[in-house]
Amino acid sequence: MAALGDRPQMEFRGLMRRGGVKGAVLVLSGAKLAELRRACALAASLTDRCLLVAVDGGLKTCLAGRRRPDLFVGDVDSCKQPPSEIPTVIYPRDKDFSDLAGALDELRRHKVQTVAVAGLLGGRLDHEWANLQELGARSASFAGILAPTERGTVLVTRRGCRARTVVGREGALDDVEDARGGRGSHSVPEREVPGEPRHDPAIKAFIQSELEQGRSTRHLPAEHGQ
Repeated sequence: MAALGDRPQMEFRGLMRRGGVKGAVLVLSGAKLAELRRACALAASLTDRCLLVAVDGGLKTCLAGRRRPDLFVGDVDSCKQPPSEIPTVIYPRDKDFSDLAGALDELRRHKVQTVAVAGLLGGRLDHEWANLQELGARSASFAGILAPTERGTVLVTRRGCRARTVVGREGALDDVEDARGGRGSHSVPEREVPGEPRHDPAIKAFIQSELEQGRSTRHLPAEHGQ
């Protein structure tokens, strides 16, 4: 696995830089501490300010990593109870959308531009595909979405991006232009590979966003996001 210093250097197209780029880290249920650290590092390198958002069971990972979320979002089916000391958005358990979809909609309403996701993959295959589909369905609302995983970094963008990625032992650079999530995407594995730099076709994902401060709890109806 590549070191954090070797993480992709990316520039997303269509960013509104006036007033600074807003970003967020979404921490999903089952996210590992290493994924949380890498997602935070990616977000910090691509945004001017960033919020940490715990998505339901992702709260456990935040607490295990001694990181205090700025916002909690979810239906509270994967944690004992919502935190009382930070703003929360609570969904009914009989809702017809996922916690990830609700979190992305919440970021969109706050005009988030980029998002980093911790815990996107690593569970059941059907859950992984559902998460990827949620990102694809909402990718038009963001400049880009990133998710560091054990299999590489996932990047989703409708607007395109330019990236330089270290993929070789010698520190060779790989240029990627217009990696668009809509008509196919591109993945650069995050591991040391001997020899020449190469591409490994796969999906990629990148996201960042930020929410407004202020303590509040909102309970949303089951048809939220429709």
